Amino acid sequence: MPLVPWIHDFTIMRSRNEFFNWRNTMATNVTKRLDPVTITRDLVKLPSYEQEAGVGEYIFNYLQQFSYLTVTKQVIAPGRFNVIARTAGEPKLLLAGHMDTVVPKEGWTHDQFKGAIEGSRLYGLGTYDMKGGIAAVLSALNQIPEPSGLTLLFYCDEEFGFSGMKTFIKQEKPPYPKLVLTAEPSNLQIWNTHRGLIELHLALKGITGHAANPAAGVNAITGLQLVLSQLHDWLKAARTPSLGSSSLNVAYLRGGLKRGEDQGEVVLGKDGNNIADYAEAILDIRPTKPELRAGAVVSRLEKLIAAAGLELLKVEVRHDLGALYTDPQELTAIEAITGATYLNAATKGYGDGQLIQEAWGVPVANLGPKGANPHAVDEWVDIASLKTLMDMYTRIIQHYCQA
Repeated sequence: MPLVPWIHDFTIMRSRNEFFNWRNTMATNVTKRLDPVTITRDLVKLPSYEQEAGVGEYIFNYLQQFSYLTVTKQVIAPGRFNVIARTAGEPKLLLAGHMDTVVPKEGWTHDQFKGAIEGSRLYGLGTYDMKGGIAAVLSALNQIPEPSGLTLLFYCDEEFGFSGMKTFIKQEKPPYPKLVLTAEPSNLQIWNTHRGLIELHLALKGITGHAANPAAGVNAITGLQLVLSQLHDWLKAARTPSLGSSSLNVAYLRGGLKRGEDQGEVVLGKDGNNIADYAEAILDIRPTKPELRAGAVVSRLEKLIAAAGLELLKVEVRHDLGALYTDPQELTAIEAITGATYLNAATKGYGDGQLIQEAWGVPVANLGPKGANPHAVDEWVDIASLKTLMDMYTRIIQHYCQA
């Protein structure tokens, strides 16, 4: 099956712009719907990897049907925007969801952009992460009278750079809502804690020499291996009861004898008779402690690198995002309203609702549908769970935003 099979349906179109015009036309043809399954399928048919305009237009037009909502687009970059909707009244509740997905992958047994239904499952890219959750929130609006103090945020660029959430937080003014829920996939459980995300790109310098006499130099590759082993042990000791140890993933590694640079890229020799004097790596660190941030990791690395006889040439902090922890005592109302239990989040990824908690100091949690294979082939969402989630969000809105 082709990587992006929907392209074959549009071979008569002469340009990429024609396709996007078709997509945006589809996004504007929105009628009021009660069914979260239908909305999920509509959203899946609007590809939104690296560019979410079609999904954004769909949501924007859908929300305009509710006269009590003031709906705006918050421009993030050309062709990229957040959709924000507000009711009257002092903010009490913020419901949020990201509109983008990861890029398509090869190996699917279902069309990634048609929303195929087989038995109890709805297949498609983003069904579980997180177009199904968005659909549940949108459909919940049809179940309630006019709310007060409700804010809705549907934002871009969660899967790559977090620019949508960062811009929203930067431009939002107090008073802030008392509770924030995102529709990240959680199998209908309350997801109240997760690890952070620290990404570093570092480069080290050793001392070259003849390979026959290893003591004549300092091998940057083996030195980096030692440093990473020591860093792993240090991170393993940084643990919390709910999430366990902080983790280290070496996502990229290379080294050798530095031969110069070509267009800013280091050129490395591959001859075996030289002690390698250059090594670089990209590290993905998932801290479980909220206070463990990039500054502390870099400080530790500097000490380990110096002790190994190496020179730190550069360290670039690509992400410095903290761990999320919301005390269950702050979520007792959500427990009672939904009957949901708590998710074991020890192996779950980062969610940028954490940025809101850090900026505003309010409780943040995730509540999403059942499903499987986020970021993988044959992603699916459980159909019955979409309807259950819609009912959960309906009761949550009624509790917080209606007298």
